[in-house]
Amino acid sequence: MALSDLRPPRARVAAIAPAGWVSRSESLDIFDQVSALFLCGLVLVVALTFRDYGIIWDEEWQNIYGKKLLSLYVSGFADTSALHYSNLYLYGGLFDLVAAIANLISPFGEYETRHLLGGAVGVLGMAGTWRLARHVAGPRAGLLALALIAMTPVYYGHMFFNPKDVPFACGMIWSLYWIVRVVEAMPRPSPASICALGLVLGMTLATRIGALVAFFYLGCGILVFGLSRVRRLRDWHLGLSSVWFAGLRILPAVIIAYLVMGLGWPWGVLEPLNPLKALWTFSHFGWEGMVQVDGQWVSALHLPWTYLPLFLAIQLPEAFLIGLAMAVSLFAVRQWKSGIWSNNRLWPMRQFPRIGGFGLVILAAAFPLVYFIAFRPNAYHTLRHFLFVIPPLAIIAAWGLDRIWRSLERTGMRYGVAMAILFIGSVGVQGIRMADLHPSEYVSYNSLVGGTKGAQGHFELDYWGNSLAEAAELLNDKVKSEGAAVTRARGPYLVKVCGYPLSGGYFLSRNFRVVEDGRVADFFLALTQSGCDKTLQGQEIAKVERTGVVLAVVKDRRMFTRQAPQVAEH
Repeated sequence: MALSDLRPPRARVAAIAPAGWVSRSESLDIFDQVSALFLCGLVLVVALTFRDYGIIWDEEWQNIYGKKLLSLYVSGFADTSALHYSNLYLYGGLFDLVAAIANLISPFGEYETRHLLGGAVGVLGMAGTWRLARHVAGPRAGLLALALIAMTPVYYGHMFFNPKDVPFACGMIWSLYWIVRVVEAMPRPSPASICALGLVLGMTLATRIGALVAFFYLGCGILVFGLSRVRRLRDWHLGLSSVWFAGLRILPAVIIAYLVMGLGWPWGVLEPLNPLKALWTFSHFGWEGMVQVDGQWVSALHLPWTYLPLFLAIQLPEAFLIGLAMAVSLFAVRQWKSGIWSNNRLWPMRQFPRIGGFGLVILAAAFPLVYFIAFRPNAYHTLRHFLFVIPPLAIIAAWGLDRIWRSLERTGMRYGVAMAILFIGSVGVQGIRMADLHPSEYVSYNSLVGGTKGAQGHFELDYWGNSLAEAAELLNDKVKSEGAAVTRARGPYLVKVCGYPLSGGYFLSRNFRVVEDGRVADFFLALTQSGCDKTLQGQEIAKVERTGVVLAVVKDRRMFTRQAPQVAEH
């Protein structure tokens, strides 16, 4: 994941990609330049907006976990509280550890620093998506993939405050990139590629144990390499030997991954089987909450098989879905024409090897979806737990759009220009939608359900409580507007927060104190999620609204607590 690797070589794509899938024209380098400008623009947007985001109900615990991990190392392993803190010791804490270190020198608040770091990691994940798309499908597909994921609100909105799922998605796409590089270079991948794979895999495992699935992808790649050797050499013994020696060659990557994992997840290396214990625990994690699916509240333990496909369909942007539809259609037609369905052809033996790295991208996108449909593991909060699927899906969608673009160019240059204008226009429209929702981009839904407005009452919206930060600022302004001489008789105003208390309390001024007992509260901050705003009476004095949807409200309850403003004596 070195910076130098973000500069793709000019000729490699044409050399390794399947014949006919990537143009060898050097003129495509303009797309690399646009991609670089796009990434720079994203970095600038992150730098300008990271302080706009609220604090979600996971962040306080994760922040404490990071401090405990730092204390573990600073104390010379004397402070071992991180090794049994809540249930977070079962998670890798690399992001939280880095955030704790950054907070030692950051000029921003501790949560603002975390949000800046999260935004940077999110952009790094976008860079990985571009890099892999360019590697397997060419520069223009790389730019398309970058634009698609950047304009996907459910990914972009989580970047700033989700300390688990976005870092995990970033690690998985970079792990997939290096898996592709290593597998394509079989039987002799370079030591640099093996080390890079080990480093990235270790960092991803130090974020979430689910990264073990990357070893499955790697194993599939090595197996396909062995099958291709069998087909080429017509000798099963030599083919199996190739698989064995390939496994030995990548063994250093596994060792490096284990060591790096231990730095960000020390509990994971205390005992050899700890990673498997964590995996088993999360596979049987019995969160008994309810999730909203098409107007119905369903147990997270008994989700319909359509849950994940449904939210992919209604939360991915329209251009993203069109690209996926085109890719699936074109891929099916291509394989049909090549005769893979004929009885005299064995698909894994004859066809899969020629797909190369793109086949691994398809595997990384399809396997989690198939696994969910088959086993229906515990999941909740729309696509939160499956954000890592979005980057490979973006690559597939970009390939589909790129193939349509090429077909139109062959018909006539004006059709290619029209395609470019159409895509740029769709990106612009999606950017405007996201700007309208800022900083709650992640509540976006596409036009299949009528946008966020149409999703209201049918699907979950601000389940993280991000809008409570803005609600708190509105309350600050309200009390401030009453005059500098306005005070409360018995000290700070009491505020009840329906949501995670810190999500609102962190942003309140010193004139307020958050309380648990709503009956004594002078003000009420509440999310509209799950009817939270209806649990306590009061006069609504402000609301956080996006695209016609109210996400949070502020209520004045001083008529009930009899704490009307009193003018201080001079």
